[in-house]
Amino acid sequence: MASPIIDESKGPSGTLVYGFEPSSSPKEAYNGFIDTLKIYDANGNIEKIQDFLNMNKN
Repeated sequence: MASPIIDESKGPSGTLVYGFEPSSSPKEAYNGFIDTLKIYDANGNIEKIQDFLNMNKN
């Protein structure tokens, strides 16, 4: 099974990758990712997300 070969010269044909914004600077992309995690787990129910946020406060 193989994907069809297509022309991607005008942009990628696939689905966007969550948590990654290639047009932003790395710092803006990282901050956006952290903000998205905070919104996604606003109630603090997902332990892994909360652990990651606590480890990366600064």
